[in-house]
Amino acid sequence: MEEKETIIEIGTREILLFLVIIALLFLSLPFVLDFFRPRLNLSVEVRKFGGDAFLVNITGKVTVGINVIDKSVGIEVRDPDNNLVWIDIAESGKDGFCSVFLIGDVKRGEYVVYATTDIISEKTTFRLANP
Repeated sequence: MEEKETIIEIGTREILLFLVIIALLFLSLPFVLDFFRPRLNLSVEVRKFGGDAFLVNITGKVTVGINVIDKSVGIEVRDPDNNLVWIDIAESGKDGFCSVFLIGDVKRGEYVVYATTDIISEKTTFRLANP
């Protein structure tokens, strides 16, 4: 039986194509990693309630990529003087999470909402004016 020798020729075109593919993979890596980064989408809706109170509705969802994650979410709200006005623990699932409370003794200014899980934290703000 006779041995046959196989010769593979790699030319400039193949090397260039290989380098372009490697460069594209390298450049897309941050986008791929960012896609799988945990996210905590957080929003606040404020409505007037009664004569001099406001109803605050905090909602959100914890995700990684396109997958929703079941997590406990710690929620803390602070008034413009950094005083604690609300604290809650909500469970986030496929429908997200929700925390609702009333503010009766309104201080004019910006309120800060902090939401925290064991993998991510997020904050947002809302403004209130005296009724």
